[in-house]
Amino acid sequence: MKQRNMVSLLSLLCSTFLLLSAASMHGVEAVKEFKVGDDFGWPEPVINNTSVYSQWAGKNRFHVGDSLSFEYKNDSVLLVEKWGYYHCNTSKAIISFNNGKSSMKLDRPGPFYFISGTFDHCRNGQRLLVEVMGLHQSPHSPVSTLHHCSSS
Repeated sequence: MKQRNMVSLLSLLCSTFLLLSAASMHGVEAVKEFKVGDDFGWPEPVINNTSVYSQWAGKNRFHVGDSLSFEYKNDSVLLVEKWGYYHCNTSKAIISFNNGKSSMKLDRPGPFYFISGTFDHCRNGQRLLVEVMGLHQSPHSPVSTLHHCSSS
């Protein structure tokens, strides 16, 4: 009887802990806004620096809910499909910005392809491929806590 009460008490404590953990952590961190290219911004890269945007993207981790901010002069930003990205094709842009400062919310996981609306700029490396992961997860999600409680 004592052992059964102890198991019930432990189960109750574990359930309470899970509910409190889920309510307080909610499993999601704050979203982030990334300025594309950091201080460099979104200009046409100089010769021999055509990988500047792929290097920038490689240094960052993008999640659903984050956003990208593009700053540029006398240029544009196009969101395109994969084919448009690799061929610098501006004719079937999904979204087009040309106001000098544009922001794009990353609303789904997977790849996002951006190019300059100026063909030569794109050919010279002014294009960006961003791979977006799922939502920001907190380091201590309720799921890992559930595993520890159920193994007791």
